[in-house]
Amino acid sequence: MVPIVAIQSQERRPRADQEAMAAHLASRKAEMEVMMLLRDGDVCQAINKTHFNCKYSPEYKLPENIVATTSSKDALVGANFCLHAVPVQFSTSFLQGISQHVDANLPFIFLSKGLELNTLRTMSQIIPHALRNPRQPFIVLSGPSFAIELMRKMPTGVVCDILLMLYHFIVAA
Repeated sequence: MVPIVAIQSQERRPRADQEAMAAHLASRKAEMEVMMLLRDGDVCQAINKTHFNCKYSPEYKLPENIVATTSSKDALVGANFCLHAVPVQFSTSFLQGISQHVDANLPFIFLSKGLELNTLRTMSQIIPHALRNPRQPFIVLSGPSFAIELMRKMPTGVVCDILLMLYHFIVAA
């Protein structure tokens, strides 16, 4: 199972990159269940029933193996890895809110870019602090990827910052 962590209550609409990555993963392996963690129960219900996010992206049908939930426990228990697309400004509070359901060895793939404005922390600094685990495995994806291209199955690119993860583990050790 692959949970896709979506948004939290401060965000007005779901991040397009979260939904696009969920659709991309689910379309690659039909036998893999992809969980989307959402805050909006109506959107969650619509996705599970029709496989359309009628509120925010009604033009794109989501793969049948995407399951939406509003329960962080249901999304995270037994997960193989977690994609995190919450904006950096909301990541600390979001991660703190789900931390009791995060396995200490659950790898995170972060799609969020930038600095937390009030602390100037990067995602690599936010993660161990918010999850209360200095050894939480993670990587950060960045680059010229665009949600709309993923949804249209067009070429796009990302960069995986594995050196950041290795540096983080060396410093934390």
